[in-house]
Amino acid sequence: MPKLFKKTSVFILSFALLSLNISSSFIQNKIIQVNAINETSTPATIVVGQSGFSSCDGSPNQGNPEKGFFNAVGSMIAGNRLYVSDYGSHRILIYNTIPTSNYTSPDVVIGQQNFCDRSQNQGGLVTASTLFYPWGVFSDGNKLFIVDRSNHRVLIYNTIPTSNNASADVVVGQPDMSSNTVNNGGISASTLNYPNGVFYDGSKLYISDSGNHRVLIYNALPTSNGISADVVVGQPNMTSGTANNGGINANTLNAPSGIYSNGTKLLVSDNSNHRVLIYNTIPTSNNTSADVVVGQPNMTSGTANNGGINTNTLNSPQSIFSNGTKLSIADRGNHRVLIFNTIPNSNNASADVVVGQPNMTSSTVNNGGIGANTLNGPYNTFINDSKMVIVDVFNQRVLIFNTIPNSNNASADVVVGQLNMTNNIYYGSLGPDSNTLSTPFNVNAYNNKLFIADRNNNRVLIYNTLPNSNNANADVVVGQQNFTSGSINQGGSVAANTLNSPNGVFYDGNKLFISEYNNHRILIYNNLPTSNNASADVVVGQPNMTSGTANNGGRNANTLNQPHHIYSDGIRLYVADYNNHRVLIYNTIPTSNNTSADVVVGQPNMTSGTANNGGIGANTINRPLGVCAVGGKFFVADTNNNRVLIYNTIPTSNSTSADVVVGQPNMTSNSINQGGSVAANTLYMPYGVYSDGTRLYIADSYNNRILIYNNIPTSNDAVADIVVGQPAMTTNIANNGESENSQRISNPAAVYSDGSNLYISDRGNERVLIYPLGPQNDSMSTPSFSNSETINITLTADDAKEVMISEDNSFTGATWETYSNSKEYTLSNTTEGTKTIYVKMRDYAHYEGEVLSS
Repeated sequence: MPKLFKKTSVFILSFALLSLNISSSFIQNKIIQVNAINETSTPATIVVGQSGFSSCDGSPNQGNPEKGFFNAVGSMIAGNRLYVSDYGSHRILIYNTIPTSNYTSPDVVIGQQNFCDRSQNQGGLVTASTLFYPWGVFSDGNKLFIVDRSNHRVLIYNTIPTSNNASADVVVGQPDMSSNTVNNGGISASTLNYPNGVFYDGSKLYISDSGNHRVLIYNALPTSNGISADVVVGQPNMTSGTANNGGINANTLNAPSGIYSNGTKLLVSDNSNHRVLIYNTIPTSNNTSADVVVGQPNMTSGTANNGGINTNTLNSPQSIFSNGTKLSIADRGNHRVLIFNTIPNSNNASADVVVGQPNMTSSTVNNGGIGANTLNGPYNTFINDSKMVIVDVFNQRVLIFNTIPNSNNASADVVVGQLNMTNNIYYGSLGPDSNTLSTPFNVNAYNNKLFIADRNNNRVLIYNTLPNSNNANADVVVGQQNFTSGSINQGGSVAANTLNSPNGVFYDGNKLFISEYNNHRILIYNNLPTSNNASADVVVGQPNMTSGTANNGGRNANTLNQPHHIYSDGIRLYVADYNNHRVLIYNTIPTSNNTSADVVVGQPNMTSGTANNGGIGANTINRPLGVCAVGGKFFVADTNNNRVLIYNTIPTSNSTSADVVVGQPNMTSNSINQGGSVAANTLYMPYGVYSDGTRLYIADSYNNRILIYNNIPTSNDAVADIVVGQPAMTTNIANNGESENSQRISNPAAVYSDGSNLYISDRGNERVLIYPLGPQNDSMSTPSFSNSETINITLTADDAKEVMISEDNSFTGATWETYSNSKEYTLSNTTEGTKTIYVKMRDYAHYEGEVLSS
């Protein structure tokens, strides 16, 4: 007679791994359609600080990459088009008509596939359509020339691109479109080294080869790749590249940048010699001497603002341009543009008009406050017969003057890249708010609360409940009076309620700890702030709440120098004292100001602060960023040594040696990725480290990934089990060369887990990512009856690696086996009647899901 087994109702039990605190509220409100931790390419479920995961998300304070810039450095008007070199976004923007209103959208992008992508070389290898920190841009109205600076080349487009992602026709400085080596094959007439400027006068092509301290002249426009220059200026020959070769003189250069020619004269902005050189005739032989110098009294002087800032001095002139009559110079270091009504014909000439300052002896950044008449680091200037354009780099904008200024302190008419004349944030953002971030540097979660160190907004955000949807609003801000403020020290002096570049935040359930990088201190709040602008109760690293000096009074047990991450186990306080190359341990949490640490790690004593003091070893540190202590073990992200150190016991004496090193084969090695390619056992500038007592997590920042070790390593050079943010252990490009999305990260600064979720501060994408732990969307079913002792169980789950099956809800004697959607199971007891089968699954990080039964 066949045995009959009847299916009972499915029920769910809470099941947690020892030492992990899985929130019951999280289980009751289980998020659907999400993935757990996979071996690679795990997608995040929730994003904080951005509206979503699209390619246009990822700007500071949710700026608009379609209309704004990230450190634009070059511009040009030709044929009624405006060209802008958006250096930090690795692209050139083309406006088909000159903008007449603020915050105009461009029409064409070169170097990217669309207006939201911003990766160097589009995240991959160099090609004819990619860019890597483009600098100068020039057009004669028919052709386009782009200085692709960090690809060490100049690209020529024979026609003006009319669609996105156009490919160049000719490359100068490289033998082909897929090469980008500096001085490829050795410095010569056909190589470049970080070029800055390009100019074409209709006959000759000129390139300022800044890294080789020379200007190259091509007597005819190159029509094929890798063409050699005909004449070199600034060097005696084509194989020399020394700054001020033979000493500063009329025939030498030091990091030349801008160039201009009217077909007769040649003008060069000799940036690091703080001068502009004028050659009255175009040089036809190497090492020609200039005829006139602007910015210096003679050809052998090279001092910034020689004799004091005035009408005839310069400080790092970056760019020059002329309309044939007037000359404009971007006097970057003086935050001004100078206009000469005629091109000077004698040394030390005085300018006639200054833009960006009220007079010729002022040089203040945004003098009087940012506006239509102020500048902050102008890198580029352009003038034609009617208009003037200035690239105001650090105000993240391009200014258009509809007429060439003829008096000092003129105001621009149109701003490109910003909504108005008083805004100056990346990508045109209007600034911080309760749902935005700018360089989130640390993240921490406790008891359903989330804490983020929002570094560049000079604040810490507190979310009273864990966000369960994208773009959540914070509930409390620390360091600012409200959510729309983000000034350093609230625009004033350091105080108990102000912050300056907070790099670390940690809440231990009782006290809140914040590390301030530029105030060189740790603030302790004895109670969790529940309202904005709370004042700290205790300061560590300073004698009082109004001091903010590095190593105040001299390096000692009670001083700090640019502290980064912090950690507390409820008893001790641990501080990564970054620029003192040490970690400080306070055996009890400080209750009064200026408390001294009890133990120093990384130095022999409290007054030493040398990187790798005595040579790299198990007891030395070089700029640590991350720190953690759990289960009696101590972990340090030894950032500049490209390693993580593990101490099997909490250090109780100075200069304790680590027991295990991760990221290096031994304690005396510190090469980036061990001197080779990225792999599962290598690190490149690890910023953060965390352990839950079982696993180890590392924010491998410059490899653009998070590494997870399913067990805390006990021997050197351990191999990670899981990578988050990359498709493989052997890839490390930011966002893997793709647009920002839920699977990719860029320069992560911290990682944390509360047992329910994994949290990553995705610094480069201006966001915090949340990943659920344990297999998600799981279910099981069994036959309603069976006449065999072997049954088939149907399973579903996202990112389950292994499964355990038992007739005992304690899973006694059961073992993990590889997950599949269908599993055969042999019953241990064939007695007729109802049987209950229990199943649990775990993900690639060995986080277990709920117990299912049928």
